[in-house]
Amino acid sequence: MNGYVWVNCMTFLFDHEKRFFAEHGPADAMVFQSQFQRSQLEPQLVPYNYAPATGHLIHGAFDLDEWEFHPRPHAKGEVFVVGRVARPDQDKWSSNTWPIYGRIQYANKRALMLGMDERTHQKLGPPPAWADCLKPTAMPVRDYFRQLHCLLPVNGGARENWPRAGLEAMAAGVPVVAQNLWGWREMISHGETGFLGDCDEELAHYTAMLAYDEDLRIAIAQRAHRRLVEEMAHPETIWAGWRRLFDSLGMVRSKAA
Repeated sequence: MNGYVWVNCMTFLFDHEKRFFAEHGPADAMVFQSQFQRSQLEPQLVPYNYAPATGHLIHGAFDLDEWEFHPRPHAKGEVFVVGRVARPDQDKWSSNTWPIYGRIQYANKRALMLGMDERTHQKLGPPPAWADCLKPTAMPVRDYFRQLHCLLPVNGGARENWPRAGLEAMAAGVPVVAQNLWGWREMISHGETGFLGDCDEELAHYTAMLAYDEDLRIAIAQRAHRRLVEEMAHPETIWAGWRRLFDSLGMVRSKAA
C-alpha cells in the first residue's frame, strides 16, 4: 500500500493502529505535531519497520481569522478570572486543580472552567465558592476566552501534544501558565510568551504575578500573539511542511512504479 499519510493527535498508539501497522506496515508519511509527540511515538513505531525519514513535523493548522485579539483589561483590585477549557475526560483534569487555584495569592480571584461534567466533578471534588464550572458547549469557546485574564490548564494524566487551547488563548489575548512538560515547552517560551511551572506552587505564583502586574500580562499576551501569527500558525510555514511531505510521497510513488 503506497501513498497514504498517518496523522495522530495522541502520544500513544491505539490497539487498532498497532494491528493495522502489523498487517500493512507503516504509512508512507507520518505527521507529528510536536517534537514531544515525535519522541513518544517513534519508539512505538519501530516494531512496525518505521523509518524516521518518513516522519514530518507539521503543526496543526489554525485559522486566525476566527479569532479577535482583544485581551480583557484588568485593573488593580478588580476580579481576576483564571480558568481552563477541556473535554470532560478525567485525564484532562487534575485532582489537584482546586488546591492549585486556591494557592493563587490574589484575594479577588474567580475561576471559570469550561468542559466539566459529573466525571470531572467526581475527580476534582466540590468546587470552591469562587469557582464557576460550566458543562461542555455551555458557551462558545471564543466567548469563554473573552472572559478570562489567564489560562491555567493542569492535566491529570493526559500528556499534551500541541494543545489547541493554548493556541486559542494566544489568539484571543489570554496569557497561558502551563506545566513545564510535553508540548507546552515548544509552544511557550518561558517568561516571554507565557509561563511554565515546575510545580504546583510555581503555577500559582506565575498566575498571581499576572494578576498583580498588568503591564507584564499584556506584554506576554502581545508577544505570544505575535509568535502565533508569525510562526506557529503562519499558513506558509504550515504549508511548507505539507509540501515537503507531498514531495516525499511523489518519491514513494516513483519508486513503486
